[in-house]
Amino acid sequence: MASGKIMEGICSYIDYLNDKKKVATSTLSAYNTDLNNFENYLNQKYSLTHINEINQGIIMSYVLFMKNEGRASSTISRSLSAIKNFMLYCYHEKMIDDNLSDFKYDLPKEEKKLPEVLTVDEVNLILSQPPNTDLGRRDKAMLEVLYSSGLKVNELIDLRLEDVDMKLKVLKCSGKKRQRILPLGAMAYEAMVAYLERSRVNLCKKPSEILFLSYSGEQMTRQGFWKLIKKYVKAAGIDKKISTSTFRHSFATHMIENGIHKETLKEALGNASVASVQMYLDLNRKRTNSL
Repeated sequence: MASGKIMEGICSYIDYLNDKKKVATSTLSAYNTDLNNFENYLNQKYSLTHINEINQGIIMSYVLFMKNEGRASSTISRSLSAIKNFMLYCYHEKMIDDNLSDFKYDLPKEEKKLPEVLTVDEVNLILSQPPNTDLGRRDKAMLEVLYSSGLKVNELIDLRLEDVDMKLKVLKCSGKKRQRILPLGAMAYEAMVAYLERSRVNLCKKPSEILFLSYSGEQMTRQGFWKLIKKYVKAAGIDKKISTSTFRHSFATHMIENGIHKETLKEALGNASVASVQMYLDLNRKRTNSL
């Protein structure tokens, strides 16, 4: 059995995890790092050397220390888990009298990162990049529909000819929960007309019900469309961290700027919850306050 010294207790616990619990090497390394960092803090902050000198308040002070150091909530949570398990081991080994793993330690809530969005001018600049070619007209139609409808990329590339009603200027999207009907904006409608009347017939190498076709006449892939987005963003000279969801985020944010009710936006986005829509409200509020 280890003595009551912190460092020896940690070594004993790591040996226990390795020999008795047979934990993975990566987990063992993480525990060792977290506990050694904790030991360094105890030594430097409180000059502690023995396990029985540790108490709930000291552990909580370390949690606050990590938070003030700017550690991610996930890192703090992992470190606290290692400490609590170590203290439980010490309790079972009778190195301490109180089970410090039983106490509730309030972790700092992780701040949700707001998504990157494009301004209306930046969206228009990107949408003006596709050339007047078969592929360019297809790309413009895809981008216009993506932005004006708030579709996910997977929903966009899965659209079929029967999902578009050019007379009513709407498209049908079959989401995870239910089908929703979305309007085609004026620019999206014009781009779709150009694509259907002038380009798709040239891309369609064999009978296909898929709406947007690749150069080989197959269904567009998510990766292939992502490459197109990056190409047009670069051509527009926009230096932002763009993802396949950026147009959806931008659509939602711009709708809120124009006064759309969050319940209506929730319906337009499909399986999004009211809580997730709150993210866009927060983003809009943040942008407004920064003006």
